[in-house]
Amino acid sequence: MDQLAELRKQRHLEYLQKKEKEDAERLELERIQIENAEALRLLNPNNENLEDEITATTTTTTTTTTMTNNDIEFNEEEEEEENEEEEVEEEEVEEEEEEENDIEEEEPNFNGPPLPQPPVYQPIFKPHATNHHYGHYNNNNQPYFPPVFNPNLFGGGGHHGPNHNIFNHGGIHNNAGPGYLLNSDNNNNNNNYNNPFTLSNNNNNNNSPPQSTEPTTKEEKRSAFLNSIESRYNKSPELVSVNNEIDKQKRKIIHRIPKDYSVKKLVDLCLAKMSIDLTLFQSQLKLMSGELIQRLIELMVSSNRLTRKKMDQIVASGARIYSLDLSHQFAVVNNDFLLNCFKYMAELSNVYFRNCENLNDIGLQIFRQPNFEKNLKTLDLRDNRITDVGIRNLKGLLNLEELYLGSTGCTDIGLALLCNLLKLKTLDVSKCNITDSSMDIICRFTELKFLYLSGTQVTDKGINTISKLPNLIQLYVSNCLRITNQSLFFLAYLGKTLKLLDIFQTKIGLNGFIQLRMFKQLQFLVLPGRDSINDATIGHLNSLSNLRKLDLSDYRNISDLSPLTNLQSLTELLLSNTKISDNSIINSIKTMDSLEVLSLNKTEVTTEGVSQLVNLNLTSLSLSSTKIDGKSLYYLGQMKSLQKLDISFNDITDNSMDYLKPIADTLSHIDLRGTDTFRSLHMFNEKIVRPPVKNIIKSPNNNEEDGDNNDDDDDDENEPLW
Repeated sequence: MDQLAELRKQRHLEYLQKKEKEDAERLELERIQIENAEALRLLNPNNENLEDEITATTTTTTTTTTMTNNDIEFNEEEEEEENEEEEVEEEEVEEEEEEENDIEEEEPNFNGPPLPQPPVYQPIFKPHATNHHYGHYNNNNQPYFPPVFNPNLFGGGGHHGPNHNIFNHGGIHNNAGPGYLLNSDNNNNNNNYNNPFTLSNNNNNNNSPPQSTEPTTKEEKRSAFLNSIESRYNKSPELVSVNNEIDKQKRKIIHRIPKDYSVKKLVDLCLAKMSIDLTLFQSQLKLMSGELIQRLIELMVSSNRLTRKKMDQIVASGARIYSLDLSHQFAVVNNDFLLNCFKYMAELSNVYFRNCENLNDIGLQIFRQPNFEKNLKTLDLRDNRITDVGIRNLKGLLNLEELYLGSTGCTDIGLALLCNLLKLKTLDVSKCNITDSSMDIICRFTELKFLYLSGTQVTDKGINTISKLPNLIQLYVSNCLRITNQSLFFLAYLGKTLKLLDIFQTKIGLNGFIQLRMFKQLQFLVLPGRDSINDATIGHLNSLSNLRKLDLSDYRNISDLSPLTNLQSLTELLLSNTKISDNSIINSIKTMDSLEVLSLNKTEVTTEGVSQLVNLNLTSLSLSSTKIDGKSLYYLGQMKSLQKLDISFNDITDNSMDYLKPIADTLSHIDLRGTDTFRSLHMFNEKIVRPPVKNIIKSPNNNEEDGDNNDDDDDDENEPLW
């Protein structure tokens, strides 16, 4: 043990001696390097890279001395490799500088003999001689120089330019070369250090070396590079110019990009994969939420993959089903499905079995189960072969809120069996054999908001009965041929709550509309028919201040809308195939500030009427088969909010299509059928619903027509080609 301790002590002393020797060598090396750097700075003050390299090597030697012996040897190898790389880089830089010098020596500056070097530290501007021509121009309007004068030698001093001032040769002149080598009293340059061409009258001249702004270390170079990339990204040119116009080249790029980014959700992709074969995922269905199960069934229905076997697999897996929509699935929904599969869906609250032809009264027995009586809130059985016998099974659904029995065999008897469904808010018995006797049962549903009685045998007496419903919002009594103007008088009691009224194909009309002044909350009105209203009675609609949609299409007895000045909430107005003219637009339509959709097809509207629509925020405008011409497109081009435009079958040519360029990008649909705009189709591309067909059929037999056609061809040659 003593020998081992002695050996360790000896090795430690040797290590200390070696370290002291290395420290002494390091200090001597640093002193020599500092002296060399000072000498180089005095010899060449502009060369700062050598000094940085010397300081860098000094720091590396300082850090290496603090390492262990093994680390020192490893770092010495790395330093040797770095020094070799630096020597190679220096040799490459020197070779490049020599090549540049050779190129400069080979390229002549002028055709005459070589110029002598200017004297150092002597001003180049001297008093001008009497025959001074510097700064003047010769006969070729070029600056005059002496035969041996090189204008490229002195940037900014040789050629004074057109703004030459004979009393000031030192200032920076416009159009006078770089000018950064010469300074005046008002323009100081930091590049004046030891510059022999600096004017003597510069009072701010000092002999301090210039401050270098270029990065020297690797970290500074890296940060400078990253900053340049970031600034280049931030200062990238915008897609839209100052005038909000897109360049043609960029417009082509935008056109290639699809505008509809309809990417399927990941959930839908997974569910679509599961819908192919549920056997592989049957054990996982129980872990899915009710919303996902509902979405899975919807995907199978839309892709025609739903089968009875898959429904059995979903039920057998114990999946939670809250809503089930199997409308039109007659291959799946039948009595056997309801009795053997549907009955296990205990948590169902919404069921839709519309138009399932294999469903009848036998299958409706399943709704007697307690779980359906407790949870079911919506039941849709429209367009099925069920009668009052099957409807009897629904009387226990006391929590039912929506019941749809339209186009079934329901009668007054079957509806009487449902008298205890007091929570009903929506009832549809349209196209059923329902009479006025059932209206007393309906009046018991005090929470009813939506009532469908279209196509029933209801009369004015039955309307008088249901007018007592306190919460009714929408009433549909279309195709009830026994309803007259008296019913509209009874419905006036619902004026405080009713928002939608459908009285199409009833006997209400003309003077009966005077009762509309009582419907203060009415927003949607479906009128009885084209003969039910005319210019004399249309004024009764003016009291519907909250009306949002008005359809007067095919009402040929209407030619003037001037009485309708109070419909400020109207958003959609349909006037196709009427006798409406420009007077209606000037006196009424142009004041409807909320109007968004306007249809004037087959009317008497002209360009003057279109000019009155500019201030409206229309999104859809139809002017097919009207009396407009190309001048109307000037006003249409000013409607910035327009998205759908129909100008088909009008006297419009290519010459006026340029007016639509301001809205060409905002339009989503445009109809140009029956117009002579074949050459302007490129303005709208895929936005055209149906393009016009160019008329190329000509009569070969009639010489006069041939001559006319030739003249037309000559005229077409002067027009721009598409």
